[in-house]
Amino acid sequence: MSESNFDVVTIGASAGGIEALKSLLNQLPRDFAVPIALVVHRSPRPQDILALVLNRSSNLPVQLASDGEVMKAGVVYVAPADYHLTITAPNTLSFRNGSSIRHTRSAIDPLFKSAAEVHGSKLIAVVLTGSGSDGARGVVAVNETGGTVIVQDPTDAAQPGMPSAAVNAGAAKYVLPLEQIPEALVALLQTGEYTHDGADEGALGDHEGARP
Repeated sequence: MSESNFDVVTIGASAGGIEALKSLLNQLPRDFAVPIALVVHRSPRPQDILALVLNRSSNLPVQLASDGEVMKAGVVYVAPADYHLTITAPNTLSFRNGSSIRHTRSAIDPLFKSAAEVHGSKLIAVVLTGSGSDGARGVVAVNETGGTVIVQDPTDAAQPGMPSAAVNAGAAKYVLPLEQIPEALVALLQTGEYTHDGADEGALGDHEGARP
């Protein structure tokens, strides 16, 4: 997978997200053509082992993000638990030490919004399982700048709050069960589109849940 229609994939997850990410990363090909920036809600701890945990199930290398790091294709970069992760230049990560957003830091919205400003239509944003509504404002920014939004089907999620909020924000192009998201990502990178029996494309607002 040498060329891509996109520059970067951003993913946000919360409650139930670690298991969902293990499944997703296990199904991505080793030659995945773009970097992945990832935010998972969790409490800060003296030793952040999330990257190590995900590495055990991932076909791609997973590492804790560093401030100022230039992302490489086929690598997954995990936001630290105590900073907001943003993208401030093409494929360049930056930490923001601000107040909690929706009771969490690192939050999903700053990553999605900043990535949308930098990468525009070359961005894919994915919202996975989680409670609350973090990510809903971010997917609106992604949609407004021409990026592509994928949301895990709330009925398929361990916690439907975040996916429901993202769907209700009216920005999701694809609403998919978790098992179809890896296939969709690969297809989008290769062709710019994804079609699959059962893929809920453009069916915005059909799922109930908290609004952002």
